[in-house]
Amino acid sequence: MKLIGHILPVGKVNKNGVMISKDCKIDFPKTPIPLFLNFKGSPIGTVDNIKKNDIDTTVEVNITRQDVVSYIMSNEKTACGAAAVTQKSHKDDNGITHVEELTLNSVSVFGADAISANSDMYIEVIKE
Repeated sequence: MKLIGHILPVGKVNKNGVMISKDCKIDFPKTPIPLFLNFKGSPIGTVDNIKKNDIDTTVEVNITRQDVVSYIMSNEKTACGAAAVTQKSHKDDNGITHVEELTLNSVSVFGADAISANSDMYIEVIKE
């Protein structure tokens, strides 16, 4: 199953007071970047394509395990998230941390039961 996931929303302050800056540099050290279910266990697929734009970063993922495909299809909503390490940031006068550079280490998909307040981080099915 191929999906497009929306991760790392740009210009929005998350619940931890962190915002990805519009000109944030994203490094991708691992090739391929692993894809997990709820950031647990063994990888369930790979991240095949990454594109950053002014709204977020999109990732095209390929899920190879049928049990995970079934789990995703049984959920009304599915989200996508990133595990990243901030390399460079600064804090403004309001206490908001602006991320200027980060390293993307992995991506994960989540069922509706695990979706956080970031409803922008959703996935779309490309091909089953």
